Amino acid sequence: MTWAVPSADSIATAALTMYGVPGVLGGLARAKARMVWACAKSRLRARSHTRAVCERLIFEEMSVDEAFERLGSVDVEMDLEEECDGLTQVLGCAVVKERLRKHLGSLFVGVVCGGGGGEGEGEESAKCEEQEREGTIEAAKELGGRAAELGRRLERVWRIPSGREVWKDDEREEGGVEGDIGALLKALVLYHQVFVAPEGGRKVGIAEDLQVLRRVLGNRVFEAWGALEDARDRMVDMVVVLDRRSVGLDN
Repeated sequence: MTWAVPSADSIATAALTMYGVPGVLGGLARAKARMVWACAKSRLRARSHTRAVCERLIFEEMSVDEAFERLGSVDVEMDLEEECDGLTQVLGCAVVKERLRKHLGSLFVGVVCGGGGGEGEGEESAKCEEQEREGTIEAAKELGGRAAELGRRLERVWRIPSGREVWKDDEREEGGVEGDIGALLKALVLYHQVFVAPEGGRKVGIAEDLQVLRRVLGNRVFEAWGALEDARDRMVDMVVVLDRRSVGLDN
């Protein structure tokens, strides 16, 4: 008889169900859940199937403790219109969006201050960041839906940073991780529109772009780590200088 190999979703469901057992057996159940999670992580790490990219990210980047806690707040972050089939897709969306936010922050630091943009330094760090970015985009596309759309936007702003369409008419900016992603996307595109575009192109809509940029740079995502905050401050200074020039206060 051939036994079916349990899916990652089945394993995650079993582990998280055990983790949630209350009462005197709770401690033993959580220990068992951690063992099941670790076994799933080892099994997925050994798999080479391309469709397992997102599953590997979940088990690599989340402990069962973190996954259980994340599920308790996932309804705050998930779009009600987004259909998620199973726990691994719910957790995958959470992991991918958090990674998208991190990658966009690193890109922002890189374009404003130079260098790889990551929290580490050096060529090796930049190479690792690029590999992680590619893996995140692949996982996002694998998930489909809103995650895939955001993954394609990261890819677009990374490859062709002047593409304003990556954020135009996007109404999902109010808060949460998607609000952070939207702010970083806008800041990256507007940086290129205002400060990198040819001199002739910068004069069209410059006042409107600066107004949007000032608002976007107020997002708290730019305080996530020191280098990102420094890059935000540097861009604010650049906006102030350009403002002064536009009204003839600076030469």
